[in-house]
Amino acid sequence: MYKWKDDAGKTHYTDSLSKIPAKYRKGNQRKFKTMRSAPSNSSGSSGGSSRRGAGFSIAIPKKGVEVPLIPMGNGNFAVQVTFNGSTTLRLMLDTGASMVVLHPSIASQLGIRNINKQPKIVVNTAGGKELNAIGVLDSVKVGRAIVPDVEATFNSHMDPNGGLLGMTFMNDFRFEIDRQLNLLILKPLREGVGGSYGGRPLPWWTEKYKRYFSGLNRASYYRNHTNNRKVKSEQQKMAKYYKDLVNRLDRRANSAKLPTQYRDPFSNRSQ
Repeated sequence: MYKWKDDAGKTHYTDSLSKIPAKYRKGNQRKFKTMRSAPSNSSGSSGGSSRRGAGFSIAIPKKGVEVPLIPMGNGNFAVQVTFNGSTTLRLMLDTGASMVVLHPSIASQLGIRNINKQPKIVVNTAGGKELNAIGVLDSVKVGRAIVPDVEATFNSHMDPNGGLLGMTFMNDFRFEIDRQLNLLILKPLREGVGGSYGGRPLPWWTEKYKRYFSGLNRASYYRNHTNNRKVKSEQQKMAKYYKDLVNRLDRRANSAKLPTQYRDPFSNRSQ
């Protein structure tokens, strides 16, 4: 990653040297510096993220982008998905899955070093309820559509070379499936009331902040109101996970110039 400042003193981050204006590159190396990971206020291992991907979204045309679907039989389809700009897997499209779901063996390849130290959530599987580790993927790309900071869960029942493309990616789009042409069509979200910031409508931002702060507040409450060491440790990891998500969303909000009044649904920041 590269960090650089413009003439107005504003700090920018990018994953490509070519994206830095020439006047800040040529003969002026002091204007920018390389970074081993994307900027963050939390630890990658405790926060549940690799932090190496891009913190941006690729704008797609109003008519949408068409992504080839791969028939799997029984009415199911798979798509080619690229994670963090480098790892490509074939995932089954599953709008019934609340998150992207991957096999734990792929976690280290995506920058999540120790899957056993990640926070865990209860998930419903065909065999009943079980605990699965969760983490944040820096970027998920399907066709020409890229979404940064995508939550994923890691389930040992998944194919090590596959998984499920769930709603933590799909919620960033309106979408339709053309079964005759075997196409997934991804379209931008409608702007709606309140305008749009960074290509996302205002309700998208407010719902993200509400969900992340709800998770942070819940984990912090249980961490502070238990004497059980194991529970306290798990809730501490969960609190760091949601704090990392808030920090990531803040960076996107800064870039999109989202007004600050929409970033603090429960007055956390004023406490």
